[in-house]
Formats: sequence, structure tokens, C-alpha cells
Amino acid sequence: MLVLSEESVKEFIQGDKVFVKVYADNCPYCTRLDEQMERVSLIGYECGMLKVSHPMDKNPQPSEFKRTWMRQDKSDVVKDSVPALFVFERGELKQRHFGMLYADSLQHWLETGTVIPSKIQQAEKEAADRKQKLITLFAQRGELTYNIDLMNTKLGEINKGIAELIK
Repeated sequence: MLVLSEESVKEFIQGDKVFVKVYADNCPYCTRLDEQMERVSLIGYECGMLKVSHPMDKNPQPSEFKRTWMRQDKSDVVKDSVPALFVFERGELKQRHFGMLYADSLQHWLETGTVIPSKIQQAEKEAADRKQKLITLFAQRGELTYNIDLMNTKLGEINKGIAELIK
């Protein structure tokens, strides 16, 4: 993947079918995205990556690319989010996405322009849901066990009272 500068990216996006990854140093999601991109077919794309300042940098550097292409729709607000992915055709922005994508979602996005939940993300969500249900069930079981102990204690007191009255 070609490393781009603020100057070279202007010419680079004029290509026929161009993929640009915008990233920052010390961005864990950018690193995770690199791992996913290795599993995706980028055949037919000229590929480049542009390093920008991380939103949390103490001295962020201005970026013309960010000001031009990372604006939120219908506003002047720049989306200061990395990683960001762009597809250009002859200088025209065709697709963009802000954030990390797993390989299956990234491949679908490249082919259709829409993002779908990844199978990995779905599995992670299902596992998290199962874990939460287990926590809830264990909490309910603990509460019931505590209540049974209280009831047994109270029942013992009642039985003792009855036994004393029957004597």
C-alpha cells in the first residue's frame, strides 16, 4: 500500500478506482483494521494510506484532506475519527466509512457501499448477551438461595413456637 502525503493524496485520488485508508499513530483500531485488510481482496484498486494527527494528540497537525473529505454530511463539522476509509473514482468520492471493520464487513462495503454487521461482531454480541443472561440467572439464583435460607430460619422459628404451644 502506497504511503501518501497531504500533497500526493490530491493527485492519487484522481486515479480510476482508488482506495484510501486514513490512519493515525497510536490508534489501536487502525492496527486492527490493517490485520483485517490483509484478508480482503483489493484487486482493481490503487491503494494508499494517509497518516493524520490522532484526535487525542497534544499538537494536532492540520489536514486539508480531513477538512475536504471528512466533513459530516450537510455541515462544516469535520469528523475527527480514525481509521477512515474512502473510495474515489477519478477524484469523485464514491464511498466512505469511519471506524474499524472486520474483513467480511469490509469486503461487503467495498463491493456494495453498505456496511453490514460482521459475523465476528454478531458472535461477540451473542456471547456478550449469553454472558449477561448467565449473570442475571446466577444473581437470581443467589437471591432465591438467600431467601430460602431466610424462609427456613423463619419456618424454624414458627415450628418452634407451634411446638411450645402444643406441649
